[in-house]
Amino acid sequence: MKILMIAPTPFFADRGCHIRIAEEARFLTRHKYKVKILTYHIGKNVRGLEVERVPNFFWYRQLGSDASLHKFYIDFFLLFKTAITILSFKPTVIHCHLHEGALIGILLRPLFRGRVIFDCQSSLVEELFESGHLRKGSFVFRLIRFVEKNIYKFSQTIIVSNQYTMNELIKNFQIPRKKIHLIADGIDKTDKKVNHDRVKYFRKKMRLATGKKVIIYLGGLSRAHGIDHMISLALVLSSLRKDVLWVLGGYPNETFYRKKIAKKGLSDIMRIYGRVPSEDIYNFLSLGTHAISLKLFKTQGNLKLLHYSLAGLPIICYEQASNRAIIADKGFYLAPNQSIKNQAKSLSYFLEISEKDKKKNSRILKKYILTHFSWSEIILSLEKIYYGES
Repeated sequence: MKILMIAPTPFFADRGCHIRIAEEARFLTRHKYKVKILTYHIGKNVRGLEVERVPNFFWYRQLGSDASLHKFYIDFFLLFKTAITILSFKPTVIHCHLHEGALIGILLRPLFRGRVIFDCQSSLVEELFESGHLRKGSFVFRLIRFVEKNIYKFSQTIIVSNQYTMNELIKNFQIPRKKIHLIADGIDKTDKKVNHDRVKYFRKKMRLATGKKVIIYLGGLSRAHGIDHMISLALVLSSLRKDVLWVLGGYPNETFYRKKIAKKGLSDIMRIYGRVPSEDIYNFLSLGTHAISLKLFKTQGNLKLLHYSLAGLPIICYEQASNRAIIADKGFYLAPNQSIKNQAKSLSYFLEISEKDKKKNSRILKKYILTHFSWSEIILSLEKIYYGES
C-alpha cells in the first residue's frame, strides 16, 4: 500500500506535531508501507523517510508554529505538487496533516479515488485564540470557524489524538461520531538512548549545580505553551525556597523570554537552552529532577508528557482532560484557575516527594505509558482505518 502524507509545515523542525508525523511515517515504513511526505521547502530531512518539498522560497525561514501570511502561497504550491504526485505516485491513501493539509486533500479528491484521511491535532480556531492571534467572537474568528467546520464536514475520515478534541468536534462542530477515530500520540521505547557526553555538555551549558532540584521543560516557547505562567510561578516559588533551578528547552522566542526572565530578576535560577534536536530529547531531559508542562491548548495532545514519562521524571502539569488522557492519576496536577501563589505552594509540596516515592511513581508511570501508548500497537489501529475496517 502507498501512503501519501501532506504536511503543510516546515518538516522536520523538532516539535511535537512533526514528531507525530515522523513516527507515523517511520512505523508505517517498518510495516512495509511505501510512504511519501510532501512538505515545505525548509526543515531538516529525517533519515529513512522519503520527503519531497515545494520550491525554495528563500525569504521564508520560519520554523515555529506561529501563523504567517506566507503560508497561503506556499500551500498553493503544495496543492499543485500534491496534484502532480497523486498522478505519478498513485497512492492508496492520502493522509493529511493539519487543517491546510485536509483542505488540500478535499480540493484534490476529484483526482483520487482512494481514502482521504485528516489527522487533526486540535481545533484551528481555538488554537489561534489561545495563541493570541484571534479575538473570540470577532469577524475573522467567525470566518475561520466557518472554514474549519466545513473542512471537518467534507473530510471523509478524521483522526484525533485525544478525547477532548473528539468531544469538541462532536459538540461544537456537529461532526458525526462515526467519522472520527481516536489515534493517540505514541512513543517508541527504542528511542530512549542517553549519551552521557551529551548530558555533560547540556549540564555545563546550563551551568547546573549539584544538589538542586531542577524543573525541566521541553517544548514550544510561547504564551499558549504556558511559558509566561512558568515565569510567574518561578518568581513566587523563589520567595519560598532557594534550591530550585528551571531549565527550558525549545523555540521560538528564545531572545524575548531571556529578556523577560532577566527583567524579572530570575536569570540565576531560570535558563533557556533553545532548540533541542529530537535525537537529544532524553539527553536534555536527563538534566531534570522534575518535568513541567503548563500548556494552555485544551484541544491539543501533549506529546512531551510521553517523553517525560519515558525519561522517568515526575510530571507537574495543569489539571486538564487532555493531560489526564495521557498520564491519568499518575501526574502531579496544578489547578489552572488557582492564584499563582497557591500554585507555587502546591508546586513546592510536589518537589518534596521522597526519592523512594519518586522512583516508584516513575516506574508505574513508565509501565503505563509503554502499555497504552506504544507505536507498535497504535499503528495497528491506523492500519484498520486505512483499510476501512474501523
